[in-house]
Amino acid sequence: MTYEIIVEEFVLEVEVTHCENTPPQPDNCDSDWDCMGTRELDYLLLAGITYDRNGKPQDVQPFDLRTVGAQHDTAIRVALWHEIDSRMHRSRWAA
Repeated sequence: MTYEIIVEEFVLEVEVTHCENTPPQPDNCDSDWDCMGTRELDYLLLAGITYDRNGKPQDVQPFDLRTVGAQHDTAIRVALWHEIDSRMHRSRWAA
């Protein structure tokens, strides 16, 4: 699934390649992991845009995109989980 997120001064197009979102199961005694639940995701940065001082959009070059991903990994993951959770919440209300 592809998402468009904003992190710092970048608008990023991100493809989530793997997403595991298992809710906690407090009554499950099979293992600690089942009791706590899991949330994991892997992503791939596809493209990015940033804006100069005059407000003109500029494409983020592939090498710079890797640097942005490394420097802002935590913020990217937080923004992706926000989008994933919002999409799930909206789909529940639409049904």
